[in-house]
Amino acid sequence: MSVPKPWYRNSKDAWYVRLNGKLHRLAKGKDNEAQAHKAWQTLMRQQGIALPLPTASVTLSEIATAYLERPEAQAIAPNSRRTARIYLLSFAKANGHVPASEIRKAHLQAWIDAHEAWSDDTAWTACRIVIACLNWAVKEELFSAHRLKGFCRPQQVSRGSECLVSEATHQRLVDESQSEALRVALTMLKEVGCRPGELCQVTAEDFDASQGLWRIRQHKTKRKGKQRFILLTPKAIAICKEQAEAHPTGAMFRTVLGNAWTSEQLFQSLRNLCKRLGITDKVSPYSYRHTFATSHLANGAPEAHIAALLGHANTKMIHKHYGHLDARLDALRQTLTKGNP
Repeated sequence: MSVPKPWYRNSKDAWYVRLNGKLHRLAKGKDNEAQAHKAWQTLMRQQGIALPLPTASVTLSEIATAYLERPEAQAIAPNSRRTARIYLLSFAKANGHVPASEIRKAHLQAWIDAHEAWSDDTAWTACRIVIACLNWAVKEELFSAHRLKGFCRPQQVSRGSECLVSEATHQRLVDESQSEALRVALTMLKEVGCRPGELCQVTAEDFDASQGLWRIRQHKTKRKGKQRFILLTPKAIAICKEQAEAHPTGAMFRTVLGNAWTSEQLFQSLRNLCKRLGITDKVSPYSYRHTFATSHLANGAPEAHIAALLGHANTKMIHKHYGHLDARLDALRQTLTKGNP
């Protein structure tokens, strides 16, 4: 007995399948074949009907669309969703017409090579997202197997070891910035070590002045059941009180135009300022987070405490990104001297 398969009805602009005489609508829109295929598979499993071998014709574009629109993706932090969308759509633009089962390592390597400006860390992230998407598609039986297993991804390096912000550099950035909004943002990043995306999204509602902290509602570890609290220094609390009074609703930190900062705008504004001042160090908004962690570690703060302040579930990321400390050799030498008079 043949297994009923999805079909598209032009008059309704939707995908359907008929099981046991009943018509089931699977997805709206002719371009949503991958979504319809997934809904069909779910329905088949619910009906206890054995699935046929997956089709080899589903394209990368269809899989990328289904991956980005899957329900569980809504639990991921907005910045992470945006990053996945950027890389997947880029890869799909280059190879979207290719059947997913025919995507080879050469396709992925050619895509990486076409983006010469990417750092190894960026290329590593891009590859990880593409491979994760294909792994998901295989698990969901959208097709049988992909050919990227064993792909040698670019070596990911510690971001912290190359982008620390010295006190002198920070002071110069703050003193010579022509934007009060940027000065406030950089000062907050330095004080609390939060992710730039967290600074961009925090609201007056998230700010607890009595406890001296932020309660972040959307964050990376939310889907793991973790709450994200960001402790504030006295200087940061004072700034937040001013910002909360100025912006009682919506984003607390805004650009000179009154719009909420985005991570991209913050990065570009800081980059433009560094260029104007002739600062050639690899300074970015994220540099402040690395500097925050490195400075406190060099001053003897326990790794578990730093991990908690940064919002990490454990000390794994501390070891990976903040274990260098070579930029704080003077502090380490002082510690060594104290222990060996």
